[in-house]
Amino acid sequence: MCGIIRRSYLDKIEKYIGKETIIVLVGQRRVGKSCMLQIVRNQKMSDSGNNVIFIDKEKREFDNIKNYNDL
Repeated sequence: MCGIIRRSYLDKIEKYIGKETIIVLVGQRRVGKSCMLQIVRNQKMSDSGNNVIFIDKEKREFDNIKNYNDL
């Protein structure tokens, strides 16, 4: 589904992973924000020792999550 891997963006995101920094991806609809996160997720899941949770709020199975307490 995610065909283009934008290495420069991934490098910028990865340097903040594991730090006390919140990264926000913003942009128009359908420019690849979700795909970028899926690529990061797949890379981190392939590394041993990582605990990765991906919540897609567009799927109904996650409708019960309304706030941080629900997580």
